[in-house]
Amino acid sequence: MTKIFALILISLTVFSCQHSPDNSSADKSTLPIDTSLFTILRPDTNIDEFKSAVENPQFKIDNKDIEKIEFLLSDAVKSYNKNDSKAKFEEWKKSYDTTGAKWEHFLIDLKKYKRQYIPFTTSRGQKIVYVNCFREDDDKMFASPEWRKHIVIAEGGGMSYFHLKVSLDDINYFDFSINPFE
Repeated sequence: MTKIFALILISLTVFSCQHSPDNSSADKSTLPIDTSLFTILRPDTNIDEFKSAVENPQFKIDNKDIEKIEFLLSDAVKSYNKNDSKAKFEEWKKSYDTTGAKWEHFLIDLKKYKRQYIPFTTSRGQKIVYVNCFREDDDKMFASPEWRKHIVIAEGGGMSYFHLKVSLDDINYFDFSINPFE
């Protein structure tokens, strides 16, 4: 009986001394960030979009900001795919040869796009990030590191290029635009 009592006491002591990690302070909402998909650039005030931008060296994008940007970007794309992609396809069909064209070609799949985040502050102090998205079907542009150094500007290109602005203060997006097809 004494041996059983001693065995129980030893077992309880061993199990009670085991330490479970405290995950209560861990941020479970943190998403893994794929840095191969984006770069952060400074605003180029020679480009019309940034002429009134105020570069603010204290305004740095951190992982939480990137999560907000990606969430809002995803929301904007879902809204476009659901509400505007069919109209864009119909508009395109009126002007171009539609042989083999499918509405699905006008849906945006974010996994295929690189992103350039260009943070700036407005003259009123609002923190804005210009999000420039583009894809290349043959990956020539992605193979070159230049997209990580200079903003990608295309006059046409249609579905391969789109952009929007994100307000990190108001947590919303605006000025969503897809490039013209010409």
